[in-house]
Amino acid sequence: MRLAGERRFEEAFDVITAKNPLPFITGTICSHNCMTKCTRLDYDESVLIRDMKLFAAQNGYDAWLKKHPVATARYNAKVAIVGAGPSGLSAGYFLA
Repeated sequence: MRLAGERRFEEAFDVITAKNPLPFITGTICSHNCMTKCTRLDYDESVLIRDMKLFAAQNGYDAWLKKHPVATARYNAKVAIVGAGPSGLSAGYFLA
C-alpha cells in the first residue's frame, strides 16, 4: 500500500508477486470480504486493498516484466496440476 501510494509501482508489484503471482486476477475478481471487517471503518472507510493491488499491477507490470525473463526449464520432472483457477495457476507459477 505504501509503495503504491508513493508511486513506486515496480517495487509494489515485486512485493505483491512474492506471494501472489496473479495480482490482475485478484485485483479484479476478489470479493474483498475483508472490507466489512476492516478496523478503519471505526474511523472513516475501509482500506481499498484490492483496488490498490490492481492499481500497482497496472502501473508496475511493464517495468517488472523487463527485469524478469521468461522462466526456462531446469529439470526434467513433470507435474500435473488439477484446476485452472487462481490456486492452480499459482501452483504452476511457483513450480516453474
